[in-house]
Amino acid sequence: MRLAWATDIHLDMTGDTINKVQSIANASRDADAVLITGDISVSNMILQHLSMLEMTLEKQIYFVLGNHDYYGSNFGTVRRAVNDFCRSSSYLKYMSSVSFMRLSPGVSLVGHDGWYDGQNGNSHSNALLMNDWIKISDFNAALRGAFGGQILNKRVIIEISCKLAQQAANHVANGIKAVAKDSNHIIVMTHVPPFKESFNAMEKYVGMSVNDVLPWYTCKLMGDTLLAAAKAYPHIKFTVLSGHAHSHYDDDLLNNLNVKVGRAIYGNPQLASSISI
Repeated sequence: MRLAWATDIHLDMTGDTINKVQSIANASRDADAVLITGDISVSNMILQHLSMLEMTLEKQIYFVLGNHDYYGSNFGTVRRAVNDFCRSSSYLKYMSSVSFMRLSPGVSLVGHDGWYDGQNGNSHSNALLMNDWIKISDFNAALRGAFGGQILNKRVIIEISCKLAQQAANHVANGIKAVAKDSNHIIVMTHVPPFKESFNAMEKYVGMSVNDVLPWYTCKLMGDTLLAAAKAYPHIKFTVLSGHAHSHYDDDLLNNLNVKVGRAIYGNPQLASSISI
């Protein structure tokens, strides 16, 4: 079985979306299914773009959402809309709403949108302002009393982020537990890279230290969950797929734990890799 993997395709940023989606379809023509690890679009266009992917690719599409997919709305509204939309689809599978999917005998897929948790690096640094905190209404509480969004309550941001990250880690842990008995390979999809070792995109943040950026581009809670699972089930191969950083990474953190981050370019969606199972 061959899987095509894409991430951070940002279809809202393409000048010719139909042709860009067709290029993804052409590149994944020989694949049995497509995996997308978030940042597909923005909230007011996400259903339109999911529909376009479904009609053009005409094969199973397993996906999670990224931070951009919530821009202009909130987590609950977008997740409900996407979940409802996928119920009437033969091809679209939103991994945050299911415990797991069986891809083939012995191979299972688990996933969740995920979120950064501020636990790696210096989360109290003011060097980096995430658009998430302005464009996703769940973070409004961190902006109350702020003038023009220039003053942010980092404590509130971290509290919200940790809650989202823990929800994602729990979902993935439960999914792994559900399939561990019958799997020799588990693929985990999430948007935010779980490990600080996999972040190598500092060329975009000139003048900042890596500790300024790590809190918002990694998730220690998810990383700890995956490390624990890999150690608890040494007979299972774990492949972790993520995006968010737009930079390529592919390495084994343990003998049975391979971690990948997909490269992406705004306005030019393409496959990050293909995976044979």
